[in-house]
Amino acid sequence: MNIPWQQELLKEIQDKERKSDRDQELEITWEPGLRETTEDLVTSKMKEKERKEMTPWESYLQTKKEKKKEKRKGKEASKIK
Repeated sequence: MNIPWQQELLKEIQDKERKSDRDQELEITWEPGLRETTEDLVTSKMKEKERKEMTPWESYLQTKKEKKKEKRKGKEASKIK
């Protein structure tokens, strides 16, 4: 047995939900370089998979090697400027 004020309250809630469903908007932004970004994500996922298969020591050596590469790239970039 529903009381009239409960019915009104339920109706208000349902109306608000419908209104909010209609008012939703989607925003899509296109980023330049999207292809490169996705390629980077794919390669990073593949590296993660490979790391899971490595021993802890191999994983440590790999991260050290990558950091060294990044450091070299930074030095080369600063020399060019």
